[in-house]
Amino acid sequence: MRPEYLILSGFGPYAGRTELDFQKFGKGGLYLITGDTGAGKTTIFDAITFALYGEASGQVRESGMFRSKYAAPETPTFVELTFSYQGKTYRVRRNPEYLRPKGRGSGMTVQKADAELTFPDGRQPVTKAREVTKAITELTGLDYRQFTQIAMIAQGDFQKLLLAGTAERGEIFRQLFHTGLYREVQDRLKEEVKKRWKQYDELRRSISQYLDGVDAGQDEELSLEFQELKKEHFDGKAVRGMEILSQLLVRDAKRLQEMDGSLRTLEESIRRETGQAEKLRQRKKLEQDLEVKMNDRKQVEEGLKLAQREADVSLKEAEECGLLETQIRQAGERLQKWSTMEQLERQLETLAQALTQVEKTAQAEGQKLGKLEEEAAFIGTELEQFQGLDGRRERFLAEKERLEQQKTELGKGRDLWEQAKKRLSLTEEKLSMLQKESVEAGERLKKTREEFEKTKAAELSLEQIQREQQVLENRKIQLFHLTEQINKWKTAAETLKQFQVRYETAAEISRSLRKQYTELEQLFLDGQAGVLAAQLRSGEACPVCGSLHHPMPARVQKNVPKKEELEKKEKEVNQAEGQTERLSGEAGQWRKRLEEEEGRLAQAGMSLYGVSEPEQLEALAEKEKQELISLEKKVSSRRRQAEEAKERKERLEAWLKAEEEKFQQKENDFREMEKQRAADERGCQELQKRLEEICTLQEEVFRIEKSSEGQTVQADAEDYDTAEHVARLLSILEKKGCQVMAELERNSIWEKRRKTLEQRREATEKNRKAAETVLHSCEKQMAEQRTKLQGYQERILDLQGETAGETKAALETGIRQWTEKKAQLESAREMSGQRYQRQKELLAGLIQAEETLKSQLAESEGLDEAGILEALALAEEQKQALSRERDVQYAAEKNNRNIYDAVIGRRQVMEQAEQEYVWLKALSDTANGTLSGKQKIELETYIQMNYFDRILRKANLRLMTMSSGQYELKRREDSDNKKEKAGLELNVIDHYNGSERSVKTLSGGETFQASLSLALGLSDEIQSRTGGIRLDAMFVDEGFGSLDEDALNQALKALEGLTEGERLVGIISHVSELKERIDRKIVVTRCRNREGTGSRAEVVAGSW
Repeated sequence: MRPEYLILSGFGPYAGRTELDFQKFGKGGLYLITGDTGAGKTTIFDAITFALYGEASGQVRESGMFRSKYAAPETPTFVELTFSYQGKTYRVRRNPEYLRPKGRGSGMTVQKADAELTFPDGRQPVTKAREVTKAITELTGLDYRQFTQIAMIAQGDFQKLLLAGTAERGEIFRQLFHTGLYREVQDRLKEEVKKRWKQYDELRRSISQYLDGVDAGQDEELSLEFQELKKEHFDGKAVRGMEILSQLLVRDAKRLQEMDGSLRTLEESIRRETGQAEKLRQRKKLEQDLEVKMNDRKQVEEGLKLAQREADVSLKEAEECGLLETQIRQAGERLQKWSTMEQLERQLETLAQALTQVEKTAQAEGQKLGKLEEEAAFIGTELEQFQGLDGRRERFLAEKERLEQQKTELGKGRDLWEQAKKRLSLTEEKLSMLQKESVEAGERLKKTREEFEKTKAAELSLEQIQREQQVLENRKIQLFHLTEQINKWKTAAETLKQFQVRYETAAEISRSLRKQYTELEQLFLDGQAGVLAAQLRSGEACPVCGSLHHPMPARVQKNVPKKEELEKKEKEVNQAEGQTERLSGEAGQWRKRLEEEEGRLAQAGMSLYGVSEPEQLEALAEKEKQELISLEKKVSSRRRQAEEAKERKERLEAWLKAEEEKFQQKENDFREMEKQRAADERGCQELQKRLEEICTLQEEVFRIEKSSEGQTVQADAEDYDTAEHVARLLSILEKKGCQVMAELERNSIWEKRRKTLEQRREATEKNRKAAETVLHSCEKQMAEQRTKLQGYQERILDLQGETAGETKAALETGIRQWTEKKAQLESAREMSGQRYQRQKELLAGLIQAEETLKSQLAESEGLDEAGILEALALAEEQKQALSRERDVQYAAEKNNRNIYDAVIGRRQVMEQAEQEYVWLKALSDTANGTLSGKQKIELETYIQMNYFDRILRKANLRLMTMSSGQYELKRREDSDNKKEKAGLELNVIDHYNGSERSVKTLSGGETFQASLSLALGLSDEIQSRTGGIRLDAMFVDEGFGSLDEDALNQALKALEGLTEGERLVGIISHVSELKERIDRKIVVTRCRNREGTGSRAEVVAGSW
């Protein structure tokens, strides 16, 4: 990219329009931008950068500062740059936002920022500031930051880069090479490590809380060790506590197993003794039951014999059921024939009706066809009457055309004559008016000259008022931006307050739900023993201990929640805690935004008032707003008065000049108008003569026509009025035209009637053909339906022969009676069989019961009732004692098991969290350079070291030239302070004595050489990094004043090397030696004269 032509208007110190032609410098080489300090040398590069990207080259200049404080209010502020890129020329024009006078009325308005990019191929220009910046970036391949880094070695940046340490140089490289991504990776790793540590610590503390509830028992080595850990709150020994808990569970399980074995032995003994005692108590009852069973057996045997006889009878009934089923099937077949015959009769009736309808349709279509034929004959007769209509119509059309031509010719002649008369009349009126206006203009000219002489002394100077108003407008813009920043801060504060209130409310709800869930969970756990005990049955094994007897079951507690209720409550707690966490995050974001807004507001407040408190700034802004309104009114009033005086003088001056011109013009117009009147008179006379000739000729034509018709026409007198004569002839032509039009209208009506009849004839023919088609279709349908009707009649006769002598009702009645009888017989047979089977089964059961009772009576013989009762009581007492001990042990084991189940799951999560924490911490320490015993080189610094080495290689090529081979820059990896960052320190090698030392030991001139070399090397690296894009223009700003003559020669030699390949290098400096050595210059000077204040620039093209 090479600048070709630059235009600045009202920009920076340049009050008016300044134009710089860079083409005068030729294709390449050095040129100097020189001038007074503060005159605007660097502003030239600012203007180029602003035109391309809408921003200045330095951070101290903002786009709102581009409006020149010296510019007149009506002077626009803009920059227009014509530049070439890859052999093509482009033009970009851009203006910042600034205040300008309103187009209508008084006061100021804001001119919005805008831009336009014009292409060399004539395509549609790009408009709007952002779109133009985007188009420039795509065209050149460079964004704003890259362009300023490559094209401008800015004033004050030399030593900053050279003398910076690792931390400061890292900040510079972060901006230049966008390495902030790696810094973000480092920071995210730190945050992730903190997050993982927090999760791990919470799990560790949670496990300790669970372990406090373990029942370890007493007087054992494991119990004593666990109690000691409890006293220490498991600080750092949670894993050991979990190991002991696992061993306690093994011990408790073993004890419970032993107790269950003893209980089972006792229960077996109790069951045995209880069975013996029960046998003694049940002996008499067994004897009575045996006697009853034997009597029942005799009765059942009698019932079995009776059921056998009934079963024999049911066999005969089964044969009768078979005969009934055959009769029902045959009757059903005959009944189906009756149904078929009825269906055919219905179809026959439907077909007869359809045939009748088709016959009616055929008759109607035949009548319709006759009518259509009659109508066709009538239409043919009517059409014969219109055969000669076309020739008559053609004659009337020709007559109409002839009359129209005569009328048009006569009307045109009359119009031209009347226009000539009007033109002559207007010319005479204008001539009289011009004579009058000429006299009046002379008198006004005299008065205007007198008044203009009086206004010369009344003009006021506007310069001071314009400056005051510009200051006010600038202050208003600053106040507007400050007020906008205050509103943003207030909005952020209000939003933060709202989120804080919502967060506190959500946190309170979350804590309340968590408390409810904890209480509900405790009730659920406490009530599980009662729930299990409620399901126990005597003689059935307990699902917990396996006991068959349950002398002291736990009681069911009231209000025990269900598991579903507990899960629902847990879900509510999780949702509430998630909402609380989300609101906390949003509140944190708004707090961060509020801090940012406060920082920006404080910065703006300090720059305006030296105050950073928002409340004070709001009050000061409101106070200044009122003051500015009052001052604006006063300045506007003064400006209006001065402008009115100036405008009146200018208006009178312009009016005087205009009046003089008008007076002279009136004189010229009067002479021209006299000539025009003479010409109009001649034209009017000629047209009148021509019109009279046309009227005479037309009248002669009418006289001949009338004579041929046997009528006479009286000639007019020779002395006649031309206008009346023309009017009379036009009236005659109009009447003849009306007669012809009436005749044509009648012909048109007849033509429409003929067309209507032809259309009716076509429609009638079409309907006749359609009627013939329908009639033929109806005849075909009638033949088909008669054939089908005959077939149905024959089938019905056949079916009537097959069912002769038997009615449908008789068949249906017989089937119903046979079916009912068959169902009765089958039901009776089934009931008989069931009774027989029940009697048989009952007899077998009674026989089995007798055998069982006899066996039980045999078992109870010879038992000792007293010894059995004594042994049973002792076993029950031992069981109760062992059961109480077992319940205590089971409760402790269950409690410990629940704790273990809860902890073991968390332990796995904790171990995973610990593993992830250790891995992430190692990764974070590596990326952030905090590994113990290692150099403190961060990941971002490591990336930057690579860039730095490439920069140094390019910089040393120039430094060796500037220093005559004495100095070479070298990166130093270690730091003087091992606690500080390392990797980007910079030393210099002195090849004259072979030493290596810090760059801070260089002299002023040597420092400049090293700084310039480093800056140029940086520019080369950035340019290489952007894809090898080449800029054909470069600027170097200040720093040559510290060089002696030899150093200056070497520096210029290095800069001349930059101009290879047709590159222009501009040096911004006021050093006198450079002025003498470089002939090609842009000279910037300040102006303070009657033309105004500000700066101007001039291109001086010398030799190269």
